[in-house]
Amino acid sequence: PGVIELPGGKLMVIFAGEQPSLDITMAAKELGDNQNAPRDLALVIVSANLNGTVFSDGPEETGGYYGYYGNWILQKNRGVVWLTNFTGSSKYTWEGATRIKATRVGAGIKDKVLVLYEMWRGADYL
Repeated sequence: PGVIELPGGKLMVIFAGEQPSLDITMAAKELGDNQNAPRDLALVIVSANLNGTVFSDGPEETGGYYGYYGNWILQKNRGVVWLTNFTGSSKYTWEGATRIKATRVGAGIKDKVLVLYEMWRGADYL
């Protein structure tokens, strides 16, 4: 993932994931696949000391995942802001972002962030 340090002791973390990120029905149905849905770009802004404070205005999602021994582990995500919404009708046509790089562009309080990433579809580089 890309990580950008922001003013005020905050970090912007940019990553790729599946929407919705904690979909219980999809997790049970697709258990064992390496990709269960298109991989979209998202971000979350958190405290730089990683104390659990979330500053970004995304929804709260609850769900979970299967642990190493097959047990269900509850999880909650807060503040995730989705940047893309890739599509595809099957795992062979799903598009996904990978190899994310992020950098600041500009100076001062109105800095912008440039995000670069590669696009893949199944076994194809786009």
